[in-house]
Amino acid sequence: MKKGLLLLADGFEQTEAIATHDILLRSHGIEVLPVSISSSYEVTSSMGLKILVSKRLEDIKDVSAYDFIVLPGGKVGVD
Repeated sequence: MKKGLLLLADGFEQTEAIATHDILLRSHGIEVLPVSISSSYEVTSSMGLKILVSKRLEDIKDVSAYDFIVLPGGKVGVD
């Protein structure tokens, strides 16, 4: 089974992140792990939705174990 990382930064576009995660998981059975790129396990979307993730990027020991990375947009995260 393929698996990937969904990298989340404060200010991420929630539709891009959540819909992508949902579509990959439901329609293709692909495991997508939401990951905070900051030192916090809580990430806030551009619309104020708070997401609690189980891993931070610094917790991932081997990124080569994943097949792809999803980078949802968002003005704050891009800056």
